[in-house]
Amino acid sequence: MKTDFSSIANNFNLNAASINPFGEGHIHETYLVETGKGETSSPPTKASRETSFPPRLRGGVGGGTRYILQKVNTHVFKQPEAVCNNIALVTGWLKKKSIQTMEILPAKDGKSWFIDTDGGFWRVFTFIENSFSIEENATIDDLREAGRGFGSFLSAFSDFPASRLAETIPGYHDTVKRYAHFHETLQKDPFGRAGEARAETDFILQREEYAGKLIRANKAGQIPLRVTHNDTKLNNILFDKDTRKAIAVVDLDTVMPGLAAIDFGDAIRSGCATAAEDEGNLDKVGVDIERYQAFKKSWLSSCGSILNTLEKETLKDGAIIITLEQGLRFLTDYLEGDIYYKISHEKHNLDRTKNQLKLVAEMEMNL
Repeated sequence: MKTDFSSIANNFNLNAASINPFGEGHIHETYLVETGKGETSSPPTKASRETSFPPRLRGGVGGGTRYILQKVNTHVFKQPEAVCNNIALVTGWLKKKSIQTMEILPAKDGKSWFIDTDGGFWRVFTFIENSFSIEENATIDDLREAGRGFGSFLSAFSDFPASRLAETIPGYHDTVKRYAHFHETLQKDPFGRAGEARAETDFILQREEYAGKLIRANKAGQIPLRVTHNDTKLNNILFDKDTRKAIAVVDLDTVMPGLAAIDFGDAIRSGCATAAEDEGNLDKVGVDIERYQAFKKSWLSSCGSILNTLEKETLKDGAIIITLEQGLRFLTDYLEGDIYYKISHEKHNLDRTKNQLKLVAEMEMNL
């Protein structure tokens, strides 16, 4: 059945002049909505929200106001209402602190979403004009700005109880649970692939005790749960087109209670690696220490004052553990028949595993 986009937009009080596919996200369906010249929607009553798209256009071609319309992938996010509620709380808090973020618009029934007759789950956000995201070729200054942006985001929630947010993906960065699932998968070996991954399996298992270090510290009350982003890739920062300064943290679907060192570490894993995570030539895989130090200094300058001593001391651990966890996830998916990550060839996930484990080894030696 053909989607009636105009009707969906109207349920968010938008009189759409045009609706077109938008962005490069791989999870949700994302569209750019432009209202007629001089028209706007009803003012949002709930807070804000972000997505995995890179807003690159500058202004409404017809002089209208622009919005992002998004159909949520409910196979990935099985609790979409909880996700939207989290985002409303988070963006409302940011707005209260005068920190730029995207506004989530209420539907006519006052909820932050609309469900169509086919069960499609939709949401709408305001569009941050004159902004862009960086997919590749980031400079060291870009890394510094990203560090400032992600650090400021973490700091903004220092007085917000993380327990108010739902855990929308249970055990998302719980390495102990990830290892338990890996052991189960390894024992079953449903596709008979374990034999060709013995070296990678041994590498991962040798570090199992270490991988649970941060989880144990949290359970012992030594490091707290905080409001964390949980996907701190560089392309989840919006930059101003004129100044190239970080202006907003986006893609808030995974914002929930988490650990500061893991948020820091994931930014290092993705932003300071010398090669893409599926680079097959392992000689190219390493960690750029200059970029690491630049991001760390900037990040700490923005949020260091809210962290306790152990949180600061375990930042290196966060980088190593999250990279190890990602390698573990790639290998688990490979053993299970590639059911989670998209692949372009049969051993894509095994290649990704080898890549991430090489990065772990480089971090262990150089951080």
